Amino acid sequence: MSSPQRFHNTREECGVFLINSRQEILLIHQTNTNWRKWILPSLIRRPPTRLEEQASQALVQLTNIESNPNDLIYLGISRHASRREIFHGFLYRLTTPEQFSCRIQIDDPEEISPAYVAIDAYRWLPPDRAINYLPKHQADQLPLLVDYLVREQANQLITTQPQTK
Repeated sequence: MSSPQRFHNTREECGVFLINSRQEILLIHQTNTNWRKWILPSLIRRPPTRLEEQASQALVQLTNIESNPNDLIYLGISRHASRREIFHGFLYRLTTPEQFSCRIQIDDPEEISPAYVAIDAYRWLPPDRAINYLPKHQADQLPLLVDYLVREQANQLITTQPQTK
């Protein structure tokens, strides 16, 4: 699936569903936010940066994972017309646990620039539990993620079935 064109007069966010080998999603918690508010690694899009590049930058800045933007799988878009916000969701599969190193900020949050996203906690949850923690614009994409994972698993089963004559 290719990325859509940019929308005007809106705030665009690019986020990544980072999936581990147990099919769990990484959720992060930012300092100075309500403990019920957990999010995906994401950044506000800064044009003219491509959507894939912005999502890849979110991975590097928030999880220390360097990915090729072309390795991210575009899941789709969530629009919230009343708030003029758009969320572009991507999937990235974690291949090894060593690849992940969430940058948790444990120093005084008052000294952090407002532009810096400071993380004080993270958790891995299956999609059916993650929906209870994510903001609506991100949770709206969980069905797209689950659908993609189910199709991927079905394709693997089909290709690994022994051929009978």
